[in-house]
Parts: sequence; C-alpha cells; structure tokens
Amino acid sequence: MKRKCLMVFLCLALLAGLCSAAPSPQTGLKALFGLGESETLLNRRDVITPGQSSGDWAAIGFALTGQAEDYGGYLADLEAAVTQRYAQAGRLDQNRATEWHRIALTVLALGGDPTAFGRDPQGNPINLVADGTYNYVNADLGLQGINGYLYALLVLDAGDYQTPADSRYTRQDILQAILDSQNPDGGFGLQAGSSDADITAMALQALAPYREGQARQAVENALAYLASVQNPDGGFSSGGQPACESAAQVIIALAALGLDPETALPGGSVVQAMLAYRQPDGSFAHSLDGEGNLTATEQAGLALAAVQRQGSIYDFTQYTPPVPAKTGPEPVAWIALGGGLACAAVVIALLLRRRHRRAA
Repeated sequence: MKRKCLMVFLCLALLAGLCSAAPSPQTGLKALFGLGESETLLNRRDVITPGQSSGDWAAIGFALTGQAEDYGGYLADLEAAVTQRYAQAGRLDQNRATEWHRIALTVLALGGDPTAFGRDPQGNPINLVADGTYNYVNADLGLQGINGYLYALLVLDAGDYQTPADSRYTRQDILQAILDSQNPDGGFGLQAGSSDADITAMALQALAPYREGQARQAVENALAYLASVQNPDGGFSSGGQPACESAAQVIIALAALGLDPETALPGGSVVQAMLAYRQPDGSFAHSLDGEGNLTATEQAGLALAAVQRQGSIYDFTQYTPPVPAKTGPEPVAWIALGGGLACAAVVIALLLRRRHRRAA
C-alpha cells in the first residue's frame, strides 16, 4: 500500500509541476496583445506587422523556441512588405542599416532566403544581405553608430555569407570598425568614450565568432567591463536604472561566447536577475516595479532561447526552421500533460481495483 501511495504522490506532483510552471515569454507576448495561450500571434495583422521591430523580434523568438505559429503566413507578408518598401523608395530605409539586418535575421529564423527575398522595381530578387552589409545601399554603414556595424557582422556570420572582392565593405572592414570603437575601459557605447552594458553585450555577440583570433583581447576587456558594472543582484542597468533588457543582452552575449550566464560573471547569475522582472502572465517588465513590456518580453524571450541553445541565437548555419502551424497550444506540453493524467489514472484504477477485491 505504501508503494502505491508513493506512485500516486509522484504522479500528482508531476501534474502539479506541469500546471504551476511559469508561462513562457512567448505566452507573455500573447497576453500583452490580449490573446490566450492557445491562440496564434503571427497571423494577427490587427496587432502585429511584418517588417516592424515588434513583429520581427517576436517572430524570431517564436521560431527559436519552436512555438506553434503561422510562420509561412508571416514570411509571405514580410516579403510583400519588403517589395512594397523597395517599390516606394528603392530601399528599406534612408538611414538605418539595421532595418535590413533585422529583417534578414527574421527571414533566416523562419526558413527563408534573405539573399533573394522580394522584388525590386525592376523585378529583380532583392538581396537583403548585400544591400544591408557589404554593398550597403545608403551612404555610410556606420551612420547610425556602432549598431550598423554590429548587426551587419551578425548577419554575415548568421548564414556564413562571403563578401565579394569588389564589395564596398569586407568582413574585415566591419570587424575592424567594431574593434576601433572599443573604449579604454573595455566597454562599447553608441558614442565614443561612453560605455554601456547593452551595447557592450551586443558587441560581444558580434565578436563571438572571432574570440579565439583577432578579437580575443577585445572580448576579454569587454567581459571585464561587464563584470565591473554588474549590479549586486547580478543584473545590469541602462541609464543608471536596472533594466530587464540590459540583463537579457548580457545573457545573449555570454551564451554566444559559450559561457554559462549563471556563473560566468563574478556578480552572480544574470539569468536569475532577469527572471526577477517576470510577471505572472509570462511577460517581462522593463523595470523591477513595472508592468509587462513588449520590448522587455521580446528580449527576455531571446535571452532564454540563448540559454536553451547554449550558443548564439544568430547562428543559422546548422538550423532547422520550425514547422508552420495554424492554431493550438504547444504539442509537447499537451503530450506531457496527457502522460501525467494517464499515469495518475492508471494508479487510481489499481487502487480502486485492490479496494474492490478487499471488499469482496
């Protein structure tokens, strides 16, 4: 009898763990838009727009974590948006190179080809990689600051794209521009001489593939800078205030470098510090006393995906894109829940059968 009771306890504990597990950031994103956990977000054009920052980062987060979403529909609408923007202006943006970079990464995450995505006014395939990196179509890849170089390098390495001999910017040009932007304290910032944890973390994400070569010292100095500005709780600040997004970017950087975000820095776990911003619905707040925030939730979702992947979230060289799905909750969760219910049912049936025999 004791053995049977133990079995019942274990099964019920399993069910309790499944039911009480904290909602994922992806569930939190849906909650921010007023959607339930079993509803899909990427097909909702009333709340999310392909080609916009909020929509694209959400799509990347969903894809990296294998959520059941309408990836095919989002990809098709994103391609139509790219074609339309080229038809109107001949490019995605007049100043921001990161428009090409974000969309190219989204296309890769969803299983598309960013080197032939949409059509220009002449009917030719649009090469988002070329137009946004080595043959940047605007005046200066670094016009918006270091971000233009950081994400250009991330895109080139995301698909291991080569820069042609006659390109405006070689991979070495872009890498050197990043290295030249490092401040004496080891950090990086949007402006020279002003280091910031977020930008330093983004720089580390871009430099990660070069950490054993040309960028070795730069990476070591940047990690030392992050260790020097880490908050007592293990998190990081932006503008002098603790912020979820700052912790998230550092987690993504550490994972890209092959380091454990729980133990890599002397100030403690960056993951646990970021989880302090999580809300009951699965969303994340920007500040510790705030409410669910779209940007914070998207970046926290990417950070947790980086922890799960134990590597760079921007490495799509050996990546299997998610299978499109229209509706329904995550299959894995339902399978686990069904298994738990079946376990409990079997044990209860055995107990009732034994009790019936004794009564007879």
